[in-house]
Amino acid sequence: MRLKTLLLIVAVWFTLCLSAQEADGYMPGDQSLMLLPTAYTMPRGSSSLTNYEVLVLQYAYAPTNSTHISGMSVMPFFEGFEKSITLGAKQRYLKKGYVQSAVFISLTPDSQVFSAGNVLSIGRPAQSLHLGALYAWNNEEGMDSPVIFAGVRKDLGRKVAIMFEYGTVIDELSDDLDAIVSFGFRFKGNNIAWDLGGIRPTGVSTDDLYFFPVIKATFEF
Repeated sequence: MRLKTLLLIVAVWFTLCLSAQEADGYMPGDQSLMLLPTAYTMPRGSSSLTNYEVLVLQYAYAPTNSTHISGMSVMPFFEGFEKSITLGAKQRYLKKGYVQSAVFISLTPDSQVFSAGNVLSIGRPAQSLHLGALYAWNNEEGMDSPVIFAGVRKDLGRKVAIMFEYGTVIDELSDDLDAIVSFGFRFKGNNIAWDLGGIRPTGVSTDDLYFFPVIKATFEF
Protein backbone atom coordinates (compact mmCIF):
# COMPACT_ATOMS: atom_id res chain seq x y z
CA MET A 1 0.00 0.00 0.00
CA ARG A 2 2.78 2.42 0.90
CA LEU A 3 4.74 1.60 -2.26
CA LYS A 4 1.64 2.21 -4.34
CA THR A 5 1.18 5.59 -2.67
CA LEU A 6 4.76 6.61 -3.44
CA LEU A 7 4.38 5.49 -7.04
CA LEU A 8 1.15 7.47 -7.27
CA ILE A 9 2.95 10.62 -6.11
CA VAL A 10 5.58 10.14 -8.81
CA ALA A 11 2.87 9.57 -11.42
CA VAL A 12 1.06 12.74 -10.37
CA TRP A 13 4.28 14.72 -10.66
CA PHE A 14 4.91 13.49 -14.20
CA THR A 15 1.32 14.32 -15.10
CA LEU A 16 1.81 17.86 -13.82
CA CYS A 17 4.91 18.15 -15.99
CA LEU A 18 2.67 18.04 -19.03
CA SER A 19 1.27 21.41 -18.01
CA ALA A 20 4.59 22.89 -16.93
CA GLN A 21 5.10 26.63 -17.02
CA GLU A 22 8.37 28.54 -16.97
CA ALA A 23 9.37 29.04 -13.35
CA ASP A 24 11.16 31.88 -11.67
CA GLY A 25 14.22 31.34 -9.47
CA TYR A 26 14.27 30.89 -5.71
CA MET A 27 11.42 32.50 -3.76
CA PRO A 28 10.68 32.69 -0.01
CA GLY A 29 9.66 29.33 1.41
CA ASP A 30 11.26 27.22 -1.32
CA GLN A 31 13.59 25.58 1.22
CA SER A 32 10.66 23.40 2.33
CA LEU A 33 7.24 22.19 1.39
CA MET A 34 4.55 22.59 4.02
CA LEU A 35 6.23 20.24 6.51
CA LEU A 36 8.99 18.42 4.62
CA PRO A 37 12.39 19.82 3.64
CA THR A 38 13.53 20.30 0.06
CA ALA A 39 17.08 20.38 -1.28
CA TYR A 40 16.74 24.05 -2.21
CA THR A 41 18.62 26.63 -0.16
CA MET A 42 18.39 30.38 0.35
CA PRO A 43 20.90 32.73 -1.30
CA ARG A 44 24.06 33.44 0.66
CA GLY A 45 23.54 35.94 3.48
CA SER A 46 19.76 35.44 3.64
CA SER A 47 17.78 34.79 6.81
CA SER A 48 14.28 33.49 7.40
CA LEU A 49 11.76 33.40 10.22
CA THR A 50 9.17 30.65 10.04
CA ASN A 51 6.18 30.33 12.35
CA TYR A 52 4.24 27.07 12.61
CA GLU A 53 0.72 27.10 14.04
CA VAL A 54 1.54 30.38 15.84
CA LEU A 55 3.26 28.20 18.47
CA VAL A 56 6.64 27.24 17.00
CA LEU A 57 9.28 29.65 15.71
CA GLN A 58 12.29 28.80 13.56
CA TYR A 59 15.17 31.02 12.49
CA ALA A 60 17.48 29.99 9.63
CA TYR A 61 20.55 31.61 8.10
CA ALA A 62 22.42 30.82 4.88
CA PRO A 63 26.17 31.41 5.32
CA THR A 64 26.70 30.11 1.78
CA ASN A 65 24.48 29.44 -1.24
CA SER A 66 24.27 25.77 -0.28
CA THR A 67 24.21 25.81 3.54
CA HIS A 68 21.51 26.48 6.13
CA ILE A 69 21.91 26.61 9.90
CA SER A 70 18.82 26.96 12.08
CA GLY A 71 17.33 27.07 15.54
CA MET A 72 13.75 26.24 16.48
CA SER A 73 11.60 26.19 19.62
CA VAL A 74 8.10 26.82 20.85
CA MET A 75 7.39 30.51 21.37
CA PRO A 76 9.42 31.93 24.31
CA PHE A 77 6.36 33.00 26.29
CA PHE A 78 5.71 29.32 27.15
CA GLU A 79 7.20 28.12 30.42
CA GLY A 80 10.08 25.74 29.82
CA PHE A 81 10.34 26.68 26.15
CA GLU A 82 14.12 26.18 26.33
CA LYS A 83 13.57 22.42 26.55
CA SER A 84 12.18 22.44 23.01
CA ILE A 85 15.16 24.23 21.45
CA THR A 86 16.28 22.29 18.39
CA LEU A 87 19.40 23.05 16.37
CA GLY A 88 19.63 22.09 12.73
CA ALA A 89 21.65 22.33 9.54
CA LYS A 90 21.18 21.52 5.86
CA GLN A 91 23.94 21.13 3.31
CA ARG A 92 23.27 20.85 -0.41
CA TYR A 93 25.97 18.72 -2.01
CA LEU A 94 24.52 18.15 -5.48
CA LYS A 95 23.18 20.61 -8.02
CA LYS A 96 23.11 19.40 -11.60
CA GLY A 97 20.49 20.67 -13.99
CA TYR A 98 17.08 20.22 -12.42
CA VAL A 99 18.36 17.74 -9.81
CA GLN A 100 19.50 18.82 -6.34
CA SER A 101 20.22 16.85 -3.19
CA ALA A 102 20.96 17.82 0.40
CA VAL A 103 21.66 16.23 3.76
CA PHE A 104 20.10 17.61 6.93
CA ILE A 105 20.54 17.03 10.65
CA SER A 106 18.86 18.20 13.85
CA LEU A 107 19.51 17.91 17.57
CA THR A 108 17.25 18.63 20.54
CA PRO A 109 19.76 18.84 23.42
CA ASP A 110 17.31 18.57 26.33
CA SER A 111 15.65 15.35 25.16
CA GLN A 112 18.77 14.15 23.32
CA VAL A 113 16.85 13.44 20.12
CA PHE A 114 19.02 13.39 17.01
CA SER A 115 17.90 13.06 13.40
CA ALA A 116 19.66 12.90 10.05
CA GLY A 117 18.35 12.55 6.54
CA ASN A 118 18.69 13.21 2.85
CA VAL A 119 16.32 14.77 0.35
CA LEU A 120 16.43 14.65 -3.44
CA SER A 121 14.60 17.45 -5.30
CA ILE A 122 13.81 17.08 -8.99
CA GLY A 123 12.55 19.95 -11.14
CA ARG A 124 12.30 23.68 -10.59
CA PRO A 125 11.01 24.87 -7.20
CA ALA A 126 7.72 25.90 -8.84
CA GLN A 127 7.12 22.37 -10.08
CA SER A 128 9.06 19.74 -8.23
CA LEU A 129 9.19 16.25 -6.81
CA HIS A 130 10.94 15.59 -3.48
CA LEU A 131 12.01 12.15 -2.24
CA GLY A 132 13.83 11.52 1.00
CA ALA A 133 14.62 9.45 4.05
CA LEU A 134 14.99 10.44 7.70
CA TYR A 135 16.43 8.56 10.64
CA ALA A 136 15.79 9.71 14.22
CA TRP A 137 16.85 8.19 17.50
CA ASN A 138 17.06 8.75 21.23
CA ASN A 139 19.43 6.40 23.04
CA GLU A 140 17.81 6.92 26.44
CA GLU A 141 14.32 5.89 25.34
CA GLY A 142 15.34 3.48 22.62
CA MET A 143 13.61 5.47 19.89
CA ASP A 144 14.74 4.25 16.48
CA SER A 145 12.57 5.50 13.65
CA PRO A 146 13.50 5.30 9.97
CA VAL A 147 11.10 7.34 7.82
CA ILE A 148 10.69 7.69 4.08
CA PHE A 149 8.82 10.61 2.54
CA ALA A 150 7.75 12.12 -0.74
CA GLY A 151 6.25 15.44 -1.72
CA VAL A 152 5.00 17.29 -4.79
CA ARG A 153 4.64 20.99 -5.46
CA LYS A 154 2.91 22.60 -8.41
CA ASP A 155 2.56 26.36 -8.85
CA LEU A 156 -0.86 27.37 -10.12
CA GLY A 157 0.41 30.85 -10.91
CA ARG A 158 2.99 33.36 -9.72
CA LYS A 159 1.29 33.77 -6.34
CA VAL A 160 -0.27 30.38 -5.54
CA ALA A 161 1.09 26.82 -5.28
CA ILE A 162 -0.43 23.50 -4.25
CA MET A 163 1.51 20.89 -2.25
CA PHE A 164 1.06 17.25 -1.28
CA GLU A 165 3.21 15.28 1.17
CA TYR A 166 3.42 11.67 2.31
CA GLY A 167 5.58 10.09 5.00
CA THR A 168 5.68 6.67 6.63
CA VAL A 169 7.68 4.89 9.34
CA ILE A 170 9.17 1.69 7.97
CA ASP A 171 9.77 -0.40 11.10
CA GLU A 172 7.73 -2.08 13.81
CA LEU A 173 6.61 1.30 15.18
CA SER A 174 4.29 1.57 12.19
CA ASP A 175 1.97 -1.31 13.15
CA ASP A 176 -0.84 1.09 14.00
CA LEU A 177 0.16 4.20 12.09
CA ASP A 178 0.34 3.52 8.35
CA ALA A 179 1.40 6.98 7.21
CA ILE A 180 0.89 10.71 7.49
CA VAL A 181 -0.56 12.61 4.54
CA SER A 182 -0.63 16.38 4.24
CA PHE A 183 -1.83 18.82 1.62
CA GLY A 184 -2.08 22.56 1.31
CA PHE A 185 -1.73 25.79 -0.61
CA ARG A 186 1.10 28.31 -0.59
CA PHE A 187 0.42 32.00 -1.13
CA LYS A 188 3.61 33.78 -2.17
CA GLY A 189 4.83 37.34 -1.89
CA ASN A 190 8.15 39.03 -2.51
CA ASN A 191 9.43 38.34 1.02
CA ILE A 192 6.83 36.09 2.62
CA ALA A 193 5.04 32.80 2.00
CA TRP A 194 1.86 31.63 3.71
CA ASP A 195 0.99 27.91 3.85
CA LEU A 196 -2.54 26.79 4.66
CA GLY A 197 -3.48 23.12 4.67
CA GLY A 198 -4.12 20.02 6.68
CA ILE A 199 -2.47 16.85 7.92
CA ARG A 200 -4.07 13.46 8.43
CA PRO A 201 -2.66 10.24 9.90
CA THR A 202 -3.83 7.01 8.26
CA GLY A 203 -4.39 3.72 10.03
CA VAL A 204 -5.59 5.39 13.25
CA SER A 205 -8.96 6.77 14.21
CA THR A 206 -9.43 10.54 14.19
CA ASP A 207 -13.15 10.30 14.98
CA ASP A 208 -15.01 12.99 13.03
CA LEU A 209 -11.94 15.11 12.37
CA TYR A 210 -10.92 14.72 8.73
CA PHE A 211 -7.61 16.54 9.11
CA PHE A 212 -5.62 18.68 11.52
CA PRO A 213 -5.22 22.24 10.22
CA VAL A 214 -1.75 23.56 9.42
CA ILE A 215 -0.85 27.26 9.30
CA LYS A 216 2.69 28.33 8.45
CA ALA A 217 4.31 31.64 7.54
CA THR A 218 7.88 32.18 6.30
CA PHE A 219 9.44 35.63 6.13
CA GLU A 220 12.83 36.03 4.44
CA PHE A 221 15.19 38.96 4.64
